[in-house]
Amino acid sequence: MELINKLESLADRLESLKQLSDIDKSNLQERIGKIKSEELPQLDDEFIKYVNFINDGKDPDENEQNILDQMESLFDQIDATISSICMKFGLDNSNFDNNLLHIYTNEEETDEYDPKSEEFSIVLNAIAKSALKTIGINDTDNRTVEIMKSILTGIVLGETDTVIVGKALSELMLSGFFLDKDKINEMCVNTREKCQLQLLGLKIAIDSIRYYDCSAEQVLSQISAFL
Repeated sequence: MELINKLESLADRLESLKQLSDIDKSNLQERIGKIKSEELPQLDDEFIKYVNFINDGKDPDENEQNILDQMESLFDQIDATISSICMKFGLDNSNFDNNLLHIYTNEEETDEYDPKSEEFSIVLNAIAKSALKTIGINDTDNRTVEIMKSILTGIVLGETDTVIVGKALSELMLSGFFLDKDKINEMCVNTREKCQLQLLGLKIAIDSIRYYDCSAEQVLSQISAFL
């Protein structure tokens, strides 16, 4: 489909940039910034539209699931290549916090252990449970906790409710579960209105782990008043 073609094209362009040996760093920084600020948000919007299109009250069929898996894989590939480019050419990667959060919240097993990812996952899990209690939802269902984690990180990244809900739905579909879109949207609205302390705690946690290498225990102690 068209979105997959666009994602594959962007992935190929980024891979070509990664292979360059002689390049104007200032120009490359501008090109990467444009991709992150203009192209990827548009592709995200198209992805959300597809998720909403197949969200008709039932789980996705096998073909739809395969398409979702392929899209997710391409988005991951694009994020990873951008990070590699920035590392290779010494570019400023500080504006790419969405990639940072994606890495920190990705719970798939990898060959390389990232202690920062583990510490952040522990803290985010605690913040999500606190937020669920604040909006009056049971915090013992792991699926609900995962949805709240997605909502919290989406809000911190400045995403719209439509994007947050769409991504949460796609993650549920990929895990084999389904929840009504209206319920997720209600969770998102209530989180924005009632969980300002937890959102502030999340922002503090990101900085503490990223810049000061704090452990999960240290961060949770710092933000205990917000939970």
